Order: sequence, then C-alpha cells, then structure tokens
Amino acid sequence: MLTMKKSMIAFLLGAFIFSGQQLASMQEQALPSDTKDKTQKEKAPEEFIITKEDHMHTLKVKTNDILQIRLPENPSTGYSWKFTRFDARYFELLNIENFIPSNAIPMVGQPGLKVITLQAKKAGTSTLDLLNYREWEGAGNAIDQFSITIAVVDKVEDEVKKEK
Repeated sequence: MLTMKKSMIAFLLGAFIFSGQQLASMQEQALPSDTKDKTQKEKAPEEFIITKEDHMHTLKVKTNDILQIRLPENPSTGYSWKFTRFDARYFELLNIENFIPSNAIPMVGQPGLKVITLQAKKAGTSTLDLLNYREWEGAGNAIDQFSITIAVVDKVEDEVKKEK
C-alpha cells in the first residue's frame, strides 16, 4: 500500500513538472520574435559623471548615453561656468542645475557644483569647452577653464572608456 502511494505521488509530481514545462514553452512561443530579440539586444543608456579631473581627456560613449558634467562653482562671487563650445548636432542639453551646495545645510557664500546633463545623440567626435567667468567681465577674464573631447559611437560592441 505504501509503495502504491509513493508511486502515485511520483506520477503526479512528474505530471505537474511536465505541464509546467509545457506552459513555459507555450508562453515563450507566444512572444513575437522581435520582442525576444529586443530584450536581449537593447541596453539602457549608461551614465557618465565628468568632473574637473577629466579636463583635457577624451571620453568614448555610445549614442543615447547620459553625460553629467559636475564642476565646482560659487555663484555668490559672480563666477559661473558657461559653454564656449557646444555642438548641438552631437548632444542634447537635458538639464542645468545652476548650484548644488557642498553642505547639507545651504549657507550664503558656500561653494558647490554646477551640474550640466547632456545626452549623446549622434555618432561623431566633438569637444565641449566651458569657461568660469563673471558675465559683466567677459570670457577674456575667466578664472578657470574646462575642456573634454567626446567620441560618440553607434555600435554596442565598441568599448566605452576614458583615455588620456
């Protein structure tokens, strides 16, 4: 009697596992083939944080990748980072945060960061140049500069890296 119960349990368990495998197979077959390919091939854009230490470097990214430029700034002195070279064919300006305080409690006169967010939109190479100056004194009196060359590639297989 005990052997018969064990056999029955083994049979039911096997039938249950087999039906689960059949269901999974049917669900996979029901997906359009282009849906399966997209989930395997598509990759979310990467986000790159670019800082003052990246000045005069080259960065290789893919189209649609997000670039966030973070530069030290203290707008209470009147100085502010401004683009002197920006090619809208290669980049879309997503956002400019004029001042993010360096302390959790904002205080008048404290330094912080200017954060500029861009998205790479077209393959090619372009240089981004920024100067830190007072608007009323002009770019000729800038106290700091920042330049980075961005190589945008289309292919996912191309390696994304920073170069000196």
